[in-house]
Amino acid sequence: MPPKVTSELLRQLRQAMRNSEYVTEPIQAYIIPSGDAHQSEYIAPCDCRRAFVSGFDGSAGTAIITEEHAAMWTDGRYFLQAAKQMDSNWTLMKMGLKDTPTQEDWLVSVLPEGSRVGVDPLIIPTDYWKKMAKVLRSAGHHLIPVKENLVDKIWTDRPERPCKPLLTLGLDYTGISWKDKVADLRLKMAERNVMWFVVTALDEIAWLFNLRGSDVEHNPVFFSYAIIGLETIMLFIDGDRIDAPSVKEHLLLDLGLEAEYRIQVHPYKSILSELKALCADLSPREKVWVSDKASYAVSETIP
Repeated sequence: MPPKVTSELLRQLRQAMRNSEYVTEPIQAYIIPSGDAHQSEYIAPCDCRRAFVSGFDGSAGTAIITEEHAAMWTDGRYFLQAAKQMDSNWTLMKMGLKDTPTQEDWLVSVLPEGSRVGVDPLIIPTDYWKKMAKVLRSAGHHLIPVKENLVDKIWTDRPERPCKPLLTLGLDYTGISWKDKVADLRLKMAERNVMWFVVTALDEIAWLFNLRGSDVEHNPVFFSYAIIGLETIMLFIDGDRIDAPSVKEHLLLDLGLEAEYRIQVHPYKSILSELKALCADLSPREKVWVSDKASYAVSETIP
């Protein structure tokens, strides 16, 4: 199969990098990671942005586009695949080889002075952001959060986000109820004066609530976020799948539970606004737990 022809897509993306509808000032480079908003390795078709732009659909890789270059970093599992799937517009960066520069060092070497490097903050892990921002800043460049995903703007036939039915797991499979898991988590939180625990990884949410899904092929997960407080449970999930009788019974949604185990259901995309509201009421001594693998958009919302 011939490689995907990407000349027109790259032209459109570079045009978007200068479009004032999407960026306050033009950016000189744009980073496209392989993960989704939950930093999953295996992702749904709607999140395959790197594959859409480059043609390379391996599970690991990061694309960086500048005005003059398009480069792809991937590991040894995918050297041959990437070389076959990408056209001549792309330079393959073989991670792990002595002569291959890091993404940060490469950007510093090719960018003009005082450049702005953009990335969607919702799909970039916090630890990646901090490392990249530090190197760029030391070289006189700036890492910029671009809240409008530029690939989405040129992906005219992007698939819808899956919203498939949920499967409940009983004690025969889990050994412990979701209420007991929440109770155990709250004990750990109370010991460390933590008011809120933000859960962004899809497998962790599935485990915590003893639920399984099929939104991502070959992975028993479903698109969601969760925030656990000492007296509050918030689940961010779309669709009417939460209204299925088996799910409502499993999560005890129709029962008059004590407030600390009553699940508040919110729209999937409202995670940042709800988290911001919660953090606005925090005292200086109160803490919020979140993984450093969570997206920069999530961690940046927490003071």
